[in-house]
Amino acid sequence: GNGGEWGGTLGRFGLLESFDAPVYNALDVHFYGSWPLAMLWPGLDLAVLADLAAGVDSEDDEERALSWNARDTGRAPEMRKRKVRGSAPRDLGAPFDAPLTSSPNAFDLTDVNRWKDLAPKLMLTLARAHALRGGFRGPNDPRGIPRDVLRRLFRPCYQSLAAQLRRFDGNGDGLIEHDSYDDDDAGPDHSFVAWRARGDTSAYAGGLWLAALRAAAGLATDLDETDARDSLEQTMRAAAVAHDAALWLGDDDGTNASGYYRFDASGTEGGDVSSAAQVMGEWALAVIGARGVLPARKVRAALASVARLNVAAAGAAGGAVNGATAAGSVDAVSAHSREVWPGVSYAAASHMLLVPGMDDEAWELARGVAAGTYERGLAFRTPEAWDAKDGGFRSAMSQRAGSVWAIEHALTLRHRREVAAWEKAGRGQVKDEL
Repeated sequence: GNGGEWGGTLGRFGLLESFDAPVYNALDVHFYGSWPLAMLWPGLDLAVLADLAAGVDSEDDEERALSWNARDTGRAPEMRKRKVRGSAPRDLGAPFDAPLTSSPNAFDLTDVNRWKDLAPKLMLTLARAHALRGGFRGPNDPRGIPRDVLRRLFRPCYQSLAAQLRRFDGNGDGLIEHDSYDDDDAGPDHSFVAWRARGDTSAYAGGLWLAALRAAAGLATDLDETDARDSLEQTMRAAAVAHDAALWLGDDDGTNASGYYRFDASGTEGGDVSSAAQVMGEWALAVIGARGVLPARKVRAALASVARLNVAAAGAAGGAVNGATAAGSVDAVSAHSREVWPGVSYAAASHMLLVPGMDDEAWELARGVAAGTYERGLAFRTPEAWDAKDGGFRSAMSQRAGSVWAIEHALTLRHRREVAAWEKAGRGQVKDEL
């Protein structure tokens, strides 16, 4: 089992993405849906992470038919390799394979080897595991994942980021670029497989990329890998400038900002919508107590726009619709843009709880998701998504909604910061019972 991968004895562990999408340890879902595993069973979380990291080096040249263009255009299906070495795995198999032991990537709707969000999510998941164990305190502090284990896990995560930079940074600005608009036969190249990003970059994938570079630099620091750290930070600084220039839509006077990061840089009406996942990378850093990459004032403005536009557009459906226009209506350009994803909404709510002054927006969003689940008879089978317009849902019992546990962690993080501030002010020590 993967226990041998990192020195443990837990063997292999798998979580299905959902009852209706039965693949194991789907990385794009696991990234935020595995918060209960990380908080309550950290050893199992590390076991899954080790398997996912080991999947980077795997290769399977078997060409298989993608169901994307056969389903949507009626043409002969596109043939693509199941697994390209160096790419982060999308999943670790399905019941119809040999789960956890077969080649990665049972998911065959689109070419997952080209997805732009997987390598960043893999690095950010490693950063979470390290942070929850007290890491990110420098090379001389032993807290966090044991260094020999961390080094073994960091290598493939780092390699997957490097492979993406080589393959998908055509203009050398440090920011990976979408290419699915040039390859319609292979489908969208991120987790929103029914919502294509048509610009070179997008708020969702680009923001995750920036956050992964920040997290990787912090991990390299703890490993005393100074060359890797310097390279990552240099790339991050250049990419952050490109990301902001391409995607920020609004005002910013250097002190205050209003607006949001548009869905993609296509310059089209569809590209200018507000995405509920536009600062998910910043969330992944904030919820482990790490410093963000994007300007804090713009991140706050982006979250305020999610509350003002995406939550309002979802209305009685509850939660935050994935895509909302600047006028506050549902972006109905695709099946995924018009959906509410409970996992994304809970993550956004936990992010708001870590931004001073956004408690009301956070709880309104979280309560809306809960109401949209339990008041519609979906208790214990929370779906991956429901349609903000007609209320139809899909993929019952989805792992994505596990991100609700990030709210619990955000509250714990806030409490510990308040205790630290109290003690720093000389008001005495507070017993931390959390």
